[in-house]
Amino acid sequence: MVDTEREGRLASLQVLLGVWMASVIFFVANVHLIVCMIYYYRQLPLFENGELQHVSHDGNSIASKNGKHV
Repeated sequence: MVDTEREGRLASLQVLLGVWMASVIFFVANVHLIVCMIYYYRQLPLFENGELQHVSHDGNSIASKNGKHV
């Protein structure tokens, strides 16, 4: 005879483990995304002399001329 109560507990444990693993993977992916965004935006020349600069489409700051900051 099959023990249905034990199988039910095992199935619910598997579902719980799957939900837990999915939430951990989702959390790690979000942290990774935030870290990458912070790293990327720190590379952009947005702030010069403490002021927010306008950035042209090629990624260079309009405040810089001939590769030298004004």
